[in-house]
Amino acid sequence: MRLIKKSTQKIIVPPTQPSKDNIVKNKTITSNTIQDNKVKEKIITSPAPTPSLDKSELKKKITFAGDKILWEQVQATLREKHLAGDYQYPNFSAVIRQALVAYQTGMKLTVDRNPTNPKKDITFRLMADLVNFYDSLAPFAKTSILERALASYYQQYLVKD
Repeated sequence: MRLIKKSTQKIIVPPTQPSKDNIVKNKTITSNTIQDNKVKEKIITSPAPTPSLDKSELKKKITFAGDKILWEQVQATLREKHLAGDYQYPNFSAVIRQALVAYQTGMKLTVDRNPTNPKKDITFRLMADLVNFYDSLAPFAKTSILERALASYYQQYLVKD
């Protein structure tokens, strides 16, 4: 028992007993003043049900060997825009996604691919709706289309300022 002195009165407070409200899952709680091994409880709970996944939340991770020079140009432009306070494109993946959306909606591929430029492994994620479009592209032309779409989008929308 603890004694609490309030002005001139003494109030006796009994030790707190563990209850279901103050017991942490799979842990034991004992009184702050008495370490009594007899007063320990465990609560076993079932795992929380998993929420149903929205198909628009699903993502696919894609890696391709892309043009390193183009990647560096886009990264430099993104850094400049971020320094100026423009976060319309938070990262490189967002630029690739926007380039694919623009290509899907009819953007012309105005820039030719330079196959002699050094390559870099580029990884990005796509939402479910773009995954279907990406998967519908010709298998042997995906890298070429991605590079041309990215370069065209870069010239038409990112550096047009």
